[in-house]
Amino acid sequence: MAVYILDLLTDARLRKLIVKILGEVYFSTHTMHDNPPEDMNHLTDIGLWEEAWWRAQTSRSLSDIREAFEENIFAKMNEPLPITREEFLDAFWAAAKPVQYHLIDDPHKYAEGVYAVFVNIVANQMFSDDSFPLTVARVYEPCCGTFAECPEGVIHVPREDDEAWLMIGNEEDSNARCILVNEKIWDRGYVWIGEDIDGVETGPCTDIGGWQTALQFLNMRVGGIMTEQARSDLTGDLARILPSLIRSIAVIQETPIQASKDAFVITCKLRLPVTTEALIGKNLCFLRRCLDAYFNRPSKKDSMDRRIRNAVTLLAESDTQTNDAVGLALSVASIEALLSQKGEGLTEKLSNDLAILLEPNLEMRTKAKKFFKDLYDHRSAALHGRDLENMSEHRNNGRCVAAGVLYSVVSRQDFLQRGDFEPDTPEELLRDLRNCHWSAGQPMGIPELPITQLWREFCRVG
Repeated sequence: MAVYILDLLTDARLRKLIVKILGEVYFSTHTMHDNPPEDMNHLTDIGLWEEAWWRAQTSRSLSDIREAFEENIFAKMNEPLPITREEFLDAFWAAAKPVQYHLIDDPHKYAEGVYAVFVNIVANQMFSDDSFPLTVARVYEPCCGTFAECPEGVIHVPREDDEAWLMIGNEEDSNARCILVNEKIWDRGYVWIGEDIDGVETGPCTDIGGWQTALQFLNMRVGGIMTEQARSDLTGDLARILPSLIRSIAVIQETPIQASKDAFVITCKLRLPVTTEALIGKNLCFLRRCLDAYFNRPSKKDSMDRRIRNAVTLLAESDTQTNDAVGLALSVASIEALLSQKGEGLTEKLSNDLAILLEPNLEMRTKAKKFFKDLYDHRSAALHGRDLENMSEHRNNGRCVAAGVLYSVVSRQDFLQRGDFEPDTPEELLRDLRNCHWSAGQPMGIPELPITQLWREFCRVG
């Protein structure tokens, strides 16, 4: 990526433009220094030069330089950026500032030299190739107990060996581990989330009781060529997004109602989802598609990638909330981000679309719609302050449904891509859902998920 930036920086048209603007800044600085305005006459020689440089730099030329780099550098790079705009411009102006005014005999020639120095700084001083571990989840290890002992009882995925997995040790060995090999979880040119998934043993966890030894931290290794500030920004994004995506995978894999009543509260306290390494390995396509959509440059037009990005952001915010009412509202907002449409009767339309998307049984879709409307009513009551207590169960249900919608929409886009079809627009997805109103089964490319038990159990109990 550093090489790509250098290619952009050495473009003759950009170089000519920057040198021209910078030369004008130097000329303006000299003019103000030699013929200072009245309010600058009291300054000493050094202070006079500093003030002249500052005024020339912060005139229209400052925005011209920024716009030139934005159009010719940043607009041509993929997200996440390997260097932040701020540190890029700070480095440029640090290189451009003359130490003494008498050094500038020819402003244009001096600007040529400054630009060459700046390119050298970018090439040799700003980027580093490094990797760092990122804790993204808690891993439940079957060798440490039974699945029934895990409060997050929704995770019922056994270990399975295949060519993508390698078992370290044996089943009788308490240190036996299953790690992903020969594959990167995500690769964005210069940024990667690598195959080095490993558990780090932990001590007892508060508020969890007798199953704490069955959980370990799950780390992923993130690497790439970038600046320190860009690395810090990327780490912050991934520290929010990856645990939320893994939580979405976990809560839809098995019947959510099997989890204990305190499961969601516990995982919120931990700020980390509970999962298995095998479960992550089986859902790498989902992780990749979500990360791709999140880091795609946002389009001005409505698109599924834009909607997926918004939904991922809202779910990550939902998972950080300690207030159940706010968490519920954000989960429902993520559903709306994926399936929203214009017009009246939005609750009716949204409930109907959700039923078609997630419930393959025609006889159950009416019950599914009732469940979704009830969930939406609780969300509205929370937003309007009518009901802010006892929202934990509704929040859990909303989070499960939101995960199911995100998983379904992403699976649909992945299916179309693998089949060499054009990706859906939001309008095409919603139109296809309505065309499937009286058709049993899932719409094309959408898997049936176990979360159907949520509304089937809800309606049976009700």
